[in-house]
Amino acid sequence: MKKRIIIFLGIQGSGKGTQANILATKHHIPIIEAGELIRKEIESNSKIGKSVKSYATVGKMIPDRIFSKIIFNQIKKIGHPHNIIFDGFPRRIKQLGIIFKIKKYLEMDEIVVIHLSLSQKIAKERIADRLICPKCENTYSKSIDKVFECKKCHIKLEKRDDDNGKAISKRFEIYEKQTQPVIDKLSDDNKVLEFNGAKTIKNIALEIDRSIKKVLKN
Repeated sequence: MKKRIIIFLGIQGSGKGTQANILATKHHIPIIEAGELIRKEIESNSKIGKSVKSYATVGKMIPDRIFSKIIFNQIKKIGHPHNIIFDGFPRRIKQLGIIFKIKKYLEMDEIVVIHLSLSQKIAKERIADRLICPKCENTYSKSIDKVFECKKCHIKLEKRDDDNGKAISKRFEIYEKQTQPVIDKLSDDNKVLEFNGAKTIKNIALEIDRSIKKVLKN
């Protein structure tokens, strides 16, 4: 049976993080969430964390050499799994080199991309509707979850500072310029599974599960 790297990609608001965690939990696949790793590294106040913070506080992109070190440190903790999930990584063409190094290091056979597509209009509506826990950064929908306190941390949910119209448009622009080319490049030699991110969480999860089961059989 083949060993695989499964990558979840999609614009903000598409629900890729939610779906990545659903799949990871159901099939007991270790997951690496790039954003979560960065946050933990900063909180640890380690040498790498301080370096990351110096870039993040001024809004600069974290160099790939630092990103690579953080991710490989996490992979070494996980070991050599049969399959592994990446949520929101790689985000730009240059980061593909890191993924290919990981593939070689873990002796993986294949890369599978799960892409959740969503219109900017719906994504903006979802982002405008969401609240976030300032501690664990779990997100909630005001209209669906109808809660104003984090179920895990039991503290008041907040609105992200950059969840405004101008910032959201900028993030979409960056996604189109940097992340879409990653999907296009990976589609040349790897499986790219497309899903409609506008559907309900439950329906998307069922569709992904059906598709991934077929992939994992081989």
